[in-house]
Amino acid sequence: MQDRRKPTLDEVAERSFGVAMRAARNRMRLSQTALAQELERRHGIRLDGTAITRIERRIHGNEGARAIRLGEAVAIASILELSLDELVEPGLDQQLRDARLRVEAAEAQAAAARQAAAQAREHLDQLELMAAKHTRQVELEAELGALQDEIYDLAAALEAAGDPARATELAERLRDMTDEETRLAAQLRDFVAIP
Repeated sequence: MQDRRKPTLDEVAERSFGVAMRAARNRMRLSQTALAQELERRHGIRLDGTAITRIERRIHGNEGARAIRLGEAVAIASILELSLDELVEPGLDQQLRDARLRVEAAEAQAAAARQAAAQAREHLDQLELMAAKHTRQVELEAELGALQDEIYDLAAALEAAGDPARATELAERLRDMTDEETRLAAQLRDFVAIP
């Protein structure tokens, strides 16, 4: 059965250090042996590539791992061009940076989506206005067409009317319908002229 004890603060810090050290070393394209050589050349600290491996091995727990000394940690941070804090707690700093970047990206996407939604709403409003206008135009044209048919029928009836009283009544009705036709035609003309 494996030991399920909570890791100590030293173990957590050394594990974080190992993770960050390996990531920074890989970013700089620096082998474990090359890092060991730089430690000796720049700081007089003698470690070989296997010691670097054992320091980084803390990532996987304590088995075969080597504790890091404070002076070694400072020297490694210097070579990797990082602060000691960045090597000891890179996870939280990196998580914060990543979270901020994700929030910024999400906010930018949300702003773009709001702008696209506003443009789509404006386009929809314009289309609805055009549809309503078209519907009203069709109604006015139908009304005008029906009125013109009635005028035509009334004019034919007026010509056929032999009774003067009936002719007078038909003439008055024809005049009223002609006035209505003029009104509808003007309304249609004004409606079509509205942008």
